[in-house]
Amino acid sequence: MQKIISVFILTLSFSLSAQTLHSEMVSYVQRNYADTFQDYPILIFDIDELEKRFLMADAFGDEDEKEKKRSGIIAEYVKEKTGVELSFQESSSIEPYAAILKNSAYAVPIKESYGSKTISFCAVFPASPNANQRLEVERLMAYQSSPKNYENADFFHLKEKMTFQEMQYFSMFHEVAHCMDRTFFPAALSRYEPSAYDIHQSESFAESMALIFMEREGMSGTGLKRVWLRNLASNKMGPWYYENSHLAYGDILFQQFGAIYWLVPSLLGANEYVLEKSEETKVKSVDELLSVGIDLVNKLSYSHRSFHAVYQYQIKGDEVISLYEEWLEKSPEFFEDALKDLHGYIKLTNDLLNDSLLLAASQQEDANIVVDELVMSDLCDAYKQGDEAFWDKLQEWRSYLNGVQVNSNMTSQLKLQSDLNNVMSNLKSCGA
Repeated sequence: MQKIISVFILTLSFSLSAQTLHSEMVSYVQRNYADTFQDYPILIFDIDELEKRFLMADAFGDEDEKEKKRSGIIAEYVKEKTGVELSFQESSSIEPYAAILKNSAYAVPIKESYGSKTISFCAVFPASPNANQRLEVERLMAYQSSPKNYENADFFHLKEKMTFQEMQYFSMFHEVAHCMDRTFFPAALSRYEPSAYDIHQSESFAESMALIFMEREGMSGTGLKRVWLRNLASNKMGPWYYENSHLAYGDILFQQFGAIYWLVPSLLGANEYVLEKSEETKVKSVDELLSVGIDLVNKLSYSHRSFHAVYQYQIKGDEVISLYEEWLEKSPEFFEDALKDLHGYIKLTNDLLNDSLLLAASQQEDANIVVDELVMSDLCDAYKQGDEAFWDKLQEWRSYLNGVQVNSNMTSQLKLQSDLNNVMSNLKSCGA
């Protein structure tokens, strides 16, 4: 492998670091957030740099040999960046997040041993930089899974939306916050089936911390937009996750995704905090702010029984109210708060829908506005010119995708996104 790497470096004069806006963002968040955490190393994977290493080592492909080679490169990458030595099994468990699951964002903990809840290393995989505002909003909505669920409630009906750059930072902060979570994230780790409620608590913490970190960076005004988006996705897709659990082999967690990702109570609390104490977010250390997030979740997130009531309501509707009223008569000590929270949920989720959605769409998708297809020869020519030319050309195409009209044909947008996600693996077509 070392011979292959050396040959590619000499031939192409590529440095080992990428030079894209995505890489700059990764470096900034790594330095100012991930590296401040002292419990164990957190590494944000720079997919541009990592895929370049895959390319140099001829490690792209579906064969077992290629997969093993990628796992070895990941282990070398982690050791170089953090000093942590991953076993082959550990690096293999990380490999799919780098090679296959490119559009979504993940926090992947490595535990000290099987069955342990003690984390020794945490990997962060940011969402794809090959996107734009609409692609990212619809990713969070899981829109492409069931567009019909969003009738009169799609991207064009949302009154206000975060910018693409804001969503990139928010997503990265969310995953880093998972890795920094000393309370809810470890509780959600289990050698058996993890608890949906524990995952909900963990997601509530990560989302709240992401908003606080955004304020710390001076990116204000995103809280309510994020609340609207999370509420919309949970409300519209909750029943779909339950009805389509066969897509995840009947996984009980998949069935409960709607309730798991109803992060509104803690997120609203975080928004109130940043509005009232904006300056405090800038002077407190990251570790001090983590304590704020824990307090918000403990104080504002629903109890286990209330969480289950929300889940049941999302899949069964108003009949659940009657059921909980019946249970209340039999066991008031168990169901009084749950029924109260259920009524609160119904009112709040509907109020937020009314506040966040336009009665008429701002515009409609125009199937005739087709975005340009990726010109691979452009990338090949730049690749042969060397490091700087290649990264500049890649960034040029990313900027183009970011800037296309939001009502452009979505099929063509998804095609360009997919092609950009696979640029590095397709460079072998250049004949280099």
